[in-house]
Amino acid sequence: IMKTLLEAIQKHTDTFIYTLRDRQMTSLGNKEAHQEMIDAITLEDWKGVSEKLTDVWYRKPLEGVVFCLRRWDIDQDEHFKIVDLLEEEKFV
Repeated sequence: IMKTLLEAIQKHTDTFIYTLRDRQMTSLGNKEAHQEMIDAITLEDWKGVSEKLTDVWYRKPLEGVVFCLRRWDIDQDEHFKIVDLLEEEKFV
């Protein structure tokens, strides 16, 4: 069971990467930050992912990613749980 957003990312790696790439196309201001997250996830640099998750500046872009996860193949209940983790600020 997922207790943090970090665990959610580790469980749904591809879904997060697809959504991050999608969000890059719609937000020039967050493009670089999303790429940093994609790189960290791809490299399984969980320390880097954790740092990004706890970065106050990245909070709003992260929210956009989490809410857009449903565009990809993820179970609705799983998505609701991930949204709850975000809203409860259970990042790492």
